[in-house]
Amino acid sequence: MDEPMLVATWWGVGVASAIGIGGLVVGLVGLVQAKHARGTALDANAVAQEANALSVKANLIADEANTVARTSLARQGEHHVAEWRRDWANAGMYRLTNLGPDTAHTVTIEVSVDDESKTAQIDVLERDEYLLVAFPRARDSYYAEIAAIAEEDRFRQEARKRYPEAEANDTTPVLDLRGHNHQIRGRVRWQTDAGTVREENWDDPLEPLM
Repeated sequence: MDEPMLVATWWGVGVASAIGIGGLVVGLVGLVQAKHARGTALDANAVAQEANALSVKANLIADEANTVARTSLARQGEHHVAEWRRDWANAGMYRLTNLGPDTAHTVTIEVSVDDESKTAQIDVLERDEYLLVAFPRARDSYYAEIAAIAEEDRFRQEARKRYPEAEANDTTPVLDLRGHNHQIRGRVRWQTDAGTVREENWDDPLEPLM
């Protein structure tokens, strides 16, 4: 009676051990599968995040392309007129005036009076507004020319008084270029309301300083 019970006991232990080992194996397999599943989920999240980033970048590029296209269309259909007047405001002060009718933006002027060069810039020039550029050497030259011309005129007046016959008999045509022998070169660059860059150049070889 005791021996069958002992056999049955050992058989039960064996079965329990087998079941326990089986459960351990199943548990280990489950852990491996869970770890693999977690890794796959992390990879999927990374891929999803990268896809979202690419989508955001693509949207930004699309928005930029749309902006460029709208700007291009606006520039193509733009009617812009800016007429420029160039003169001297006073001795040594060169003036650039926007006669309009449209506004000029980011206006840059580069001017050379003989061998004196200057640059000036202003953000906006509305109609009838102007930009001034100072030329100190041109100012000094102008005053020197005025003094020389006045002295020359005084000398001629005295010559007429002394030799009236010679003055009456002199019919030679005279081209008076006194003070009109300066070269003024320049360029004005500006932008329209739509951002189109415009430019105008000039080269005047026989100009006065006032």
